[in-house]
Amino acid sequence: MVDSSSSHAVECDKVAILDAGSQYAKVIDRRIRELAIYSELVPLQTSVTELLSRKYKAIIISGSPGSVNDPNPVFYDPKLFDCGLPILGICYGLQMLNKQRGGTIVRQAVREDGQFQVELNTTDCPLFKNMNKLEIVLLTHGDSIEKLGENLISIGKSESFIVACADKEKPIYGVQFHPEVN
Repeated sequence: MVDSSSSHAVECDKVAILDAGSQYAKVIDRRIRELAIYSELVPLQTSVTELLSRKYKAIIISGSPGSVNDPNPVFYDPKLFDCGLPILGICYGLQMLNKQRGGTIVRQAVREDGQFQVELNTTDCPLFKNMNKLEIVLLTHGDSIEKLGENLISIGKSESFIVACADKEKPIYGVQFHPEVN
């Protein structure tokens, strides 16, 4: 961004969207830009060093058609969740966060595909500020959290599964649902 009143470049706030291969990655990008926030789609494999050098203010991790339990899951920098930036993991991003923290993700006998009512922790969680305790969201997943990882707490649930979690100390969140889709 260039400041029209001078020839000095102005640093703008920007968000990295780490693309794990989701069909919704471009929708996430569009929604972020609709909020008047500059965003860039970058590969999930981008190193933390590169992300920090680009001076992103936050990171969003998209969903993926794969599973974190695949024999060769999509690679990401293992230092990602310790980089000091606020992070929101969506779908696959939530599962990455949970597994990286020692939690378990399992393939359920029942999938959640479509619109479902979820219960959100709107009292204690800034992520859900100004939202209703009960919201209708889009869920499309076969893998779910079985056990939460270290230092994570549940901040949302469907009738069957945990659908949102947060780090107890850092601004790191994960949602199983797709907030980028109304």
